[in-house]
Amino acid sequence: MSSPNGSDNHDKGKIAKLSLLRSEKVVFDLRHKAILLDIGVSELQIQHALSLAHQNETDVETELIANEILREEDYFRYVAKRLNLTFITSIPTFSILSSPSIDILLSRKGPLRIQYETG
Repeated sequence: MSSPNGSDNHDKGKIAKLSLLRSEKVVFDLRHKAILLDIGVSELQIQHALSLAHQNETDVETELIANEILREEDYFRYVAKRLNLTFITSIPTFSILSSPSIDILLSRKGPLRIQYETG
């Protein structure tokens, strides 16, 4: 039953919004699944990782790597191959393109722009 000031409806709205935000963190589609199957992850492992990703507000790859089902290097090597990019295991210091926010870029996961030529 709703309270006179409508706080119950407000709380339900907050809960729905939080649920929506949580569910948006885990984006997974059939192409994504096909890639993981191609790497060698089983259907059951994918389903378990997807469940953990929803629960932990992470992504499927994070859960597969954290549970040692998939090696991080193997995953990114495969992604690079699919994108026709060169996979490198370490980044030579001279190849990092400097920017005012370089400290932030080097302290977190995410893209880093480099100049790298294969020879």
